[in-house]
Formats: sequence, C-alpha cells, structure tokens
Amino acid sequence: MIDRYPIDETSGKRKIGLKASATMPILKFAKNSNTLRQVMEALANKCQEENTPRFLEVLKLRDECAKLLGYESHGQYMCNVKMVGTPQKAEEFLLKLVDAYKPKCKQELELLLELKKSDIIGDEDCDDDDSDVTLDPWDIAYYTTKHKMVHGVDEASLRQYFPLDHVKATILSIYEELLGLKYEHVVDAKVWHEDVECYAVKSAEGGGLLGYFYLDIFRRLPEWEDC
Repeated sequence: MIDRYPIDETSGKRKIGLKASATMPILKFAKNSNTLRQVMEALANKCQEENTPRFLEVLKLRDECAKLLGYESHGQYMCNVKMVGTPQKAEEFLLKLVDAYKPKCKQELELLLELKKSDIIGDEDCDDDDSDVTLDPWDIAYYTTKHKMVHGVDEASLRQYFPLDHVKATILSIYEELLGLKYEHVVDAKVWHEDVECYAVKSAEGGGLLGYFYLDIFRRLPEWEDC
C-alpha cells in the first residue's frame, strides 16, 4: 500500500495528500501512532489560515440575512422550515442522542483500548505496564479496522454480495420511481476521467430533457496541491 505514495526527492520521505483518498488508508492501516497523529493534525489544520476568515465572514452574513428576514438567528431561520421547529428543540434532541449512545460508545472505546494495550504489551521495548495507555483520537480508525479483522468482519468479502452495476442500477431505478424521472447514460459525453459517467435526466412522462448529472464514484489519488 505504501508504494502508492510518491517519495519526496528532497527529504526522501513519502508524500501524502490531504484528501480522503490519500489519508483514510493511512488512518486505517498505519500502526505507528505518531504517524497517525501527524496525519490527523495535518487534516485538522488543512487550509486553516485561508478558510478561517472565510468561515467567519459566512457566519456574519448568515446572521445578517436571518435578522433581515425577522429571525433572531440563522439557527432559528433554518429550523423554522424543518420538522424540529426551533433551535432549542434541535439541541434537546441531539443531547438525548448523546445520552442514549454514551454507554455503547464507552463500551466500544474500551474494546479498542484493549487492542492498543495488547499491541503495546507485545512490543519488545515495552515494560509490560499498560496502566498509562490511552486511546487517542488518531488511533480510533486504525483500531476499529483491526477490531473488524480480529472478529472476522471482512468488508472486502462483503462486496461480492453487492456488485457495483447491480447496486448502481437499483439506486437509479428507485430515484426514477420516487421522482418521476428517467436516467439515460450518455456514452459519448466529455468527462474528466474515464471512470466518470454522464447521465441525461428526463421526465418519465413526456421524456423532455431536464438536465445532466455526472457519477464519479471511484477514489483516486489527488494531484499534489499546497492545501
């Protein structure tokens, strides 16, 4: 797996992009906790200097728009047209979910912690004392993957029961029925990669063209960017 990442000529180290297609394999399969930490920290700080002022400006403009429309906040404006009704009810609902999931979350994190302890105890440099071992946020994806492998949950083997062409056709047919549409594959459409598919969206009744959409479902290593 590591061979998919190019080597930097200056440092001699592997270069890892910060898109999910590049980072998720590392977070799931790299055993070294320090490597996991560096990737997680890089993700957390990705484009922070550029995007933080933009996010603050978005929050300011959303607040201004909500108040111009007569609402106390953007949250009240968004909840007004939703089933939840108010920000207060939304918060109450989320807190109920937190309370409901806490016991199960604690149980599952303890399982992952035991896996990490077993790794550390098995390390030749370990002094056999695991009392200070903690499960860090960057460890979770790796030990979740390991837990599935240890207990026989092979996600790759499940794919044979969900062949791509069948799943794709089934999902499209469901949307056709729900929305009263018809999708037609445009074979000669211009696309940015050979794996991308273009579909024409038509009315199921009259057959009139409503638009197009592109289906790009395969992960690819991104071009190297600054952020």
